[in-house]
Amino acid sequence: MKRIAILATMTALLVLALCGCKETGDRAPGLLQLRLASDDPRPNWAEVKVQDITRPVYVSPEIVATAADIEKAYVAKIGTHTDKPITYRGKEVKKGVAIEFTDAAAKRIEALTTDHVDERLAILVGNRVISAPRITGPIKERMLFFGSLSDEDCEALVGLLN
Repeated sequence: MKRIAILATMTALLVLALCGCKETGDRAPGLLQLRLASDDPRPNWAEVKVQDITRPVYVSPEIVATAADIEKAYVAKIGTHTDKPITYRGKEVKKGVAIEFTDAAAKRIEALTTDHVDERLAILVGNRVISAPRITGPIKERMLFFGSLSDEDCEALVGLLN
């Protein structure tokens, strides 16, 4: 039932994204957003509940990158180059969503993530925070995210972003 709800939400986001496009092939900028986030409250930052994080996360109103900043997105196999599988919340993760940024966006994201190691990067789809991973180092021209997304969710999200 939960998977049906997620797929229905992603389908609705696709319709909204297509309705907001100026021309065929344009991505709606609001479809995907990256924003700095923190575990601690900050002035003018929104408090949000993020799945798989037990305490609130505070999200900056400033948008770092949008769907328009994506060069391409694809489903990436995870852990295929190592003998040790990657696990998340006790489950083996086999796929994630890889995003390659435009040159201009890559420079902005690298600067932000270099300056904010150990903070969070909120990933919003349709104005809903779907993940807020901790920044462990600079993110350069591409990023990979995974976690509670099913294989079908990964495929649907990539379909929306390309």
